[in-house]
Amino acid sequence: MQAIFYTHDLMISSQTSSVARAKGCDLRVVRGLEQVREQANEGELALAILDLESPGIDVPAVVAALRSAAVPPRIVAFGPHVWTERLQAAEASGCDEVHSRGQFVGQLAQLFATGTG
Repeated sequence: MQAIFYTHDLMISSQTSSVARAKGCDLRVVRGLEQVREQANEGELALAILDLESPGIDVPAVVAALRSAAVPPRIVAFGPHVWTERLQAAEASGCDEVHSRGQFVGQLAQLFATGTG
């Protein structure tokens, strides 16, 4: 499975990458919209993960870029549980799943085990 992870957080990217590798997933960390577009057009992504705490992330633009791929990936977003409005906005933008950070971390193994959560 190929996946991308939009984040600037080295701790969560390291933890997520470790789980992805253990499950046989090729996870690439991206840090901007242009990298998302490149990855979406480069191959068949099965999964895109969006860290809503990433500075300057434009969730609607990222979702639109991912949805324009030949085979759109499943999009999972996460952020602090206290960011209720941002979490709801991510869902309204078209993310398939939106979780609190704790829920996301708790589901990492499942996320990469099946590719469909």
